[in-house]
Amino acid sequence: MNGGSSIRDEELRTPRKNSTASPSGPSRSAGEQPSMCAELCLAFIESNFNISKVNENADGSYDYGLFQINSHYWCNDYKSHSENLCHVDCQDLLNPNLLAGIHCAKMIVSRSGGMNKWVEWRLHCSGRPLSYWMTGCRLE
Repeated sequence: MNGGSSIRDEELRTPRKNSTASPSGPSRSAGEQPSMCAELCLAFIESNFNISKVNENADGSYDYGLFQINSHYWCNDYKSHSENLCHVDCQDLLNPNLLAGIHCAKMIVSRSGGMNKWVEWRLHCSGRPLSYWMTGCRLE
């Protein structure tokens, strides 16, 4: 990690419950999008980059995939009532193709107040230097 203000491994591995986004909350400014650094930090703290991760929450809903997208609001797991605001089967969020998860995460960010809807984002990524997540990447 770079510098003294970077995210520590032990901070990132804290157990979590009920951390995924819900649709309520303040709206984002039009056109505001998270950076790739932000998306990488979110994917790491939510799933440790495990695309097949499924987490059961105390309310009976489940979080799916890389971004731990919640079944109560965003996808249909056919186990309980779902708003299915992303119009996607939760199992599609576990696909190595990643497109369903990326599209749904973008919808959550644009519709519901942004990255701050993820509790773990607020705890471990928000307000911290995120350039670490791009270290070694050579994007052109």
